[in-house]
Amino acid sequence: MQQEQNYLDKATGVRGVDSEIVQLKASQKMDDESDRINLLQSQYNVERAKLEASKAEILSEIEGAKDRIDVDVSKGDLVRVQKTLGAREVAHAADNERLDQKKDKTVRDMETAQQYMTLMKVRAPSDGIFNILPNFRAGGSFGQSPRRSKKATGRGPARPSQKSRTSARCASN
Repeated sequence: MQQEQNYLDKATGVRGVDSEIVQLKASQKMDDESDRINLLQSQYNVERAKLEASKAEILSEIEGAKDRIDVDVSKGDLVRVQKTLGAREVAHAADNERLDQKKDKTVRDMETAQQYMTLMKVRAPSDGIFNILPNFRAGGSFGQSPRRSKKATGRGPARPSQKSRTSARCASN
C-alpha cells in the first residue's frame, strides 16, 4: 500500500512538472512577443530619427544636431533591446533545461517506485494455498514493526488466535 502511494506521488510529480513546462513555454512565448514588439518599435524609432536627421539640410543647424542626437539615442535603444533579446533567449534555454532535468528525475523516480511495486509480489513455489503466520520472535505481525503488548511482557510470546492467521491463494510463476 505504501509503495502504491509512493508511485502515485511520483506520477503526480511528473504531471506537475509537465504543467510547469507548459506554463513556462506560454510565459516565454508572451515574453518573445513582447520583445518582438519592442524590437520593431526600436527599429521604427531609428528609421524615424534618420528621416528627421535627413531634413537637417533644410532646417537650421541646431535642429539638425538635435536630430542626429536622436538617431544615436534610438540606435542605442535598438542595441539595448537586441542585447536584452539575446539574454532572454539564454535564460529561456536555461529554464527549459532545468525543467527537462527535473522531469527526467521525476520520471526515473516514478519508474523506480513502479519497479519496487512489481518486486513486492509474493510468489508461491507451487499452486495452492499458503499461510502467512505472525513471527512471534519479532514481536509484531506480518508487515508491522515490532511492538510489545502489555499482556506479553514478562510472560513470553502470546499464542495467536485463529483470527490472526492470514491465508492467501497464489499461483506460481
